[in-house]
Amino acid sequence: MKDYVLFVGCVIPLKYPSIEAAAINVFSKLGSHLEISPGFTCCPEPVMSRLIEEDFALAVSARNLAIAEATGKDLVAVCSGCYETLHAAAERLARDPEALERVKGTIGPLGKGFKATVKVRYYLDVLFEDIGVAAIASKVTRKLGLKLASHPGCHAIGGGTGGTTRPDMLRAIAGTTDADIVDYGLERLCCGWPMMQVDQEAALRERLLVKLEAMKKAGVDAVLTTCPTCLMQFENGMAMLKKSGHDLQFPVFHLLEILSMCMGADPAAMGLELHRTKVKEMAIAKLGGGG
Repeated sequence: MKDYVLFVGCVIPLKYPSIEAAAINVFSKLGSHLEISPGFTCCPEPVMSRLIEEDFALAVSARNLAIAEATGKDLVAVCSGCYETLHAAAERLARDPEALERVKGTIGPLGKGFKATVKVRYYLDVLFEDIGVAAIASKVTRKLGLKLASHPGCHAIGGGTGGTTRPDMLRAIAGTTDADIVDYGLERLCCGWPMMQVDQEAALRERLLVKLEAMKKAGVDAVLTTCPTCLMQFENGMAMLKKSGHDLQFPVFHLLEILSMCMGADPAAMGLELHRTKVKEMAIAKLGGGG
């Protein structure tokens, strides 16, 4: 099985280290090694950074790409925003020799020999296309059996290539855990994170709240997302909405966390307590745990 170099971005190590641990465990169970590089920085963030200073944002991406390229392995991002940023940068640098020369000078020694040939992959694509649903199912030893509201996220759907099929990939992979992916009609509506930067009230009212109300009407147990930033927006947003009288609370799981637990990881020892929602409690109730 193929090995990869792992890119976790900023949100995961700062807020949800359980996702990084889950990624390493899941890929290991599936026969792939994820190489960890201590040199990576912010991707940078895909929404505002390119609007503020495009060349600087491109140089930051190029630095990360150069580190990955030196390993000789494909770069796998487990954050949707990181994937979109790095994939876009790699595509730009591969077709724009002038931009490539500019960033090589900016990133210093890392630019020596950098050719922008590294392949940037989204983890969901790797799981579905390189490994396959049948292989994933063969490693699932426990069934979570939850009714889940799927939230693929904008950057997963719109970023890179093949995004329109990722909601179906998510449904198929989650199905290996005996999860029931419940249709609620607003799966592709943004969680509101980008809008939060300019109008917090509108982001919560016009994006997150309407999704949560649809999820409640559909009778789901929890939310399933592919992206740590979407996960953070759901958890923080639900807490903020509660203060204004909208008490719509659901545990929010990242796909890799669910897969890791269903492949044998102890939910009591994954760091799930760092979530703001009752993910750990729900997982232990369903799967048991070490206390």
